[in-house]
Amino acid sequence: MVHPVLTVETESGACPGLVGARVYTLHETVAKHRRALPTPDTLA
Repeated sequence: MVHPVLTVETESGACPGLVGARVYTLHETVAKHRRALPTPDTLA
């Protein structure tokens, strides 16, 4: 997952560019846990 930070000019509303970004990754153990969580299909 990427969390971007953009600049925006207040008068024109233009977006001149990217200021920074942070990349998040899931460790394998967390990813396995996430796959085990119930989904809307399995709740019904």
